[in-house]
Amino acid sequence: MLFCAVVAAAGLLNTADAYTCVNAMVNALTQGLVLFGVTRLNDLRTQLHAARHELAEASVAEERERASRDLESVLGSSLSAIITLAAQGRTGDILTLARRAAARARQAPPRPGAAVFRRPHAPDWRSPSWWPRTWVS
Repeated sequence: MLFCAVVAAAGLLNTADAYTCVNAMVNALTQGLVLFGVTRLNDLRTQLHAARHELAEASVAEERERASRDLESVLGSSLSAIITLAAQGRTGDILTLARRAAARARQAPPRPGAAVFRRPHAPDWRSPSWWPRTWVS
């Protein structure tokens, strides 16, 4: 409502002829729409950042939950085997199993369905075969 009043006032303040009146009204209308668009764009950007933040937090929580399930699976089975070996008095086997369980717990299993990233082999820049032919004499 206020916007319409501003556009009408711009037209009424420029009553020299019809062209200046319409021109003033169109200018006020255009400036108002640009201002509305910029403020709306800023609001949408704020909402987008909030949604991205929520998605990132949910992804981190999901990944932590998966890692904890994997760790519990590795350590739970190993600890139950260690308890069984302790009941039998086999301390040498307990140490071996504990070391294996610790090594398995330190390994980060890849996410299911995720591609494993391998860094491509970088050529040795000191090797003459790497240099362009124009550099080699």
